[in-house]
Amino acid sequence: MARLVDFASSVPTPVTTADSTVTPVPLAPAGVGLAFAGVNVSAAPNAVQLVATVGVQAGDASTNVLLRFLRDSQTIFYALYTVEEFYNEFAVITIQHIDQNVAPGPHDYAVSIERQTPGTAYVVGPVTLSATSIAR
Repeated sequence: MARLVDFASSVPTPVTTADSTVTPVPLAPAGVGLAFAGVNVSAAPNAVQLVATVGVQAGDASTNVLLRFLRDSQTIFYALYTVEEFYNEFAVITIQHIDQNVAPGPHDYAVSIERQTPGTAYVVGPVTLSATSIAR
C-alpha cells in the first residue's frame, strides 16, 4: 500500500492582477526558474508526483515555450507548448510528471520556462508547483 512521505508546494504568483509582476520568457538555452519545492524521498520503490501550472501570454508573435521539471538542477521532464498570438494569446499550462525510483534523501525540484522560437512571451501568472513524495 502506498504511503505519503512528504509534500511541498510553491505558489509565487497565486493571483493575476493589474499590479502583478510580469516575467519575460528568455530564449533557450537561458531558461528562468519559476517555482521551487523540496521533499524528502524514502527508500525505493518510491515516486514523486510533480504538478505545475504556469500562466503565459504571447507577445508580438506566436511562440513555443518549453517547460521543464528539474531535480537537483538536472532536467527530468519537459513539455513544449505553442502560445498563439491571435487565437490563444493567454494560456494557463499545466504539466505533470511522476519521478520514479529516486535516490532516497532530500531533493529539490523546480519548474522552469524558456522560449524555443523568436518572438516574445511573458509569465503573467498564476505559477504553482507541488511535489508529493510517495513510498510504495
